[in-house]
Amino acid sequence: MRLRTSITGLACAFALAGGAACSGGGGTPTPEPSPSSSPSPGPTATPSPATATPAPSAVSSPGASATSPLARPATYPLPGANGLLVYTAPLGRDTSSDRDVPHRAVIVQDLATGAIQATVEYSGIIDGTEAFPVGAALAGRHLIVATPSRVTRYALDGSAPAVLLSHPDELSIAGIAVSADGALLAVADGCRSPACEDQPAVTILDIATGNTLAVHTYATLRTAGFRGYAWRLHWREDGSGVVVVGGTGSEAPGGRALGGVDGSLNVYPQPLGYGNISPDGRFVFETPQGLGCMHIGGPSVRLVDLDSGDTLITREGRPGAYAPWEWSPDGASVIYLFLPGDTSSCAWAEADPEFILLDLATLTERTLPGLSEVHRSWYGDNLVEVICERPAPDEPVLGRRGRVQPVCIAAAQGDARGDVFLGGHRIASWPAVGSAGLSMGIEVLGRLPGNP
Repeated sequence: MRLRTSITGLACAFALAGGAACSGGGGTPTPEPSPSSSPSPGPTATPSPATATPAPSAVSSPGASATSPLARPATYPLPGANGLLVYTAPLGRDTSSDRDVPHRAVIVQDLATGAIQATVEYSGIIDGTEAFPVGAALAGRHLIVATPSRVTRYALDGSAPAVLLSHPDELSIAGIAVSADGALLAVADGCRSPACEDQPAVTILDIATGNTLAVHTYATLRTAGFRGYAWRLHWREDGSGVVVVGGTGSEAPGGRALGGVDGSLNVYPQPLGYGNISPDGRFVFETPQGLGCMHIGGPSVRLVDLDSGDTLITREGRPGAYAPWEWSPDGASVIYLFLPGDTSSCAWAEADPEFILLDLATLTERTLPGLSEVHRSWYGDNLVEVICERPAPDEPVLGRRGRVQPVCIAAAQGDARGDVFLGGHRIASWPAVGSAGLSMGIEVLGRLPGNP
């Protein structure tokens, strides 16, 4: 694997755990019965010819819009590889309405040839209506895409669209998550109106049939003490339920709850700080309270068992701020930040952070010189990197609503903004029509064996 070590550019590191889908897919293929709701006009799927493009030294960046050609990448074969990489990418901006709407698509790329097998466009101006991107996921050999008004299932080649859930009158779908076996889908509804009390906050569906298995309403959640609207979803590893993290539209953290596939509901004690849910959905690594300054840092970090509420591990005692950062894909270790400084003011927010790797079994820890080495050890040939324009943020702590920022590493001379690497090998060069920030708008869904 080629290591890129110069400082001429920066790459954002994304990862595929063990070759399975990052979003929880990768289960066995499921048959294609029709869901209970009939398909309606929605995102378009465009199969792409299987032709590889020679690697250019740089890629132009046209400003794709409603009236200009959509962004198309140069692609490259991955020597000795087979299977498919599935990810989302920005195609441009649609400006044919009053607002500037991101135009995004799910990309299915053949690694052996480099060819893009399918392009499933799911946001932009669709059928004359604004469709903002909410999320995309890989569910076995199905694609799931979401906009504020609907969730649609596709076959892996972009065919057979079927609407699994539709909210035509309330554009409030806020998030989706697929269970580890690729069989179940959870949909969060981010409605904030008082009229939403009797509406679903979280709906759990069978992906193959489209049947609804469980509904957790806002009235039930809020009666049990849940704060905010349904926002982020994290499946339990065994598929028994989904952890719901609330959003508030402010610096205050939302609630946490476990919504069962069997209809059961457990609302956890209201958090006072922010944290990251573990890959198996059983634990949270969090700050017990925040320090303000528009940063999600606290006087300590701790590991908490969500179901029992027990604090299992705490790190504290140094003068400065602590913040959770990232779980290992197997859940055996976590990375947290320490920023030294005076926490009675915001001086700590300007400090250079220490990234500390904590082994949860042995409780040993070490300060990391950077994150690229540990990411390579965690993900190996499944490590996906994207060359981007800006360096890592000056204040690399969690976003104020709890989202982890991608991590940047140094890139080699000759790489261009928008280049995508898998296991250290360039597989695509995307025109830079997305965000100039850390990921260039590229989001990885998963890696699969075989062809569409």
